[in-house]
Amino acid sequence: MSNRKLFLVLLISLFGMHSISVRAGDGWVRLTMNDIPEGGWRDVSDSGFLQSYLDVDGDGKMDMAAIVVSRDGRRSAVRVCFGDSMKVPQCRVIAEGENVAEVMGLERKPAGCFPYREDEFGNEARDGKICSVGEVIEYFRFGSSSSFFVYEKKTGKFSRYWDSD
Repeated sequence: MSNRKLFLVLLISLFGMHSISVRAGDGWVRLTMNDIPEGGWRDVSDSGFLQSYLDVDGDGKMDMAAIVVSRDGRRSAVRVCFGDSMKVPQCRVIAEGENVAEVMGLERKPAGCFPYREDEFGNEARDGKICSVGEVIEYFRFGSSSSFFVYEKKTGKFSRYWDSD
């Protein structure tokens, strides 16, 4: 059996009979509605809250944020590809952790100022808000915790802020 066929068999066995979609060649696999259980809160969004198109860096080009899982199925993250490109060098993986992809969602927030409780390092908000010139990625667990990512153009990095417990 070829390595490609063996890899596909492994992926199918890891995720049941669900289909696995777009790969960017960076070790992460983007989920689609076929990869998660049907019904519930995801039905409200055409993308099932699994991806969002937005201008996160404020350059006027559409970027794409998507929930991804590692090829071994143990980890999940958010992959952001700049300029609507799926080329690996133009993509960043953020929010990497244990695989919680089935319960997490993404949504686009417009550019502006947002209240937050603390940043990713546990520092409490001083004036209670953070402002972004680009659109913002909201990363949430339905009915529970919510955070958002702001792209910092000066550093080229994403900063995470928590707006609820």
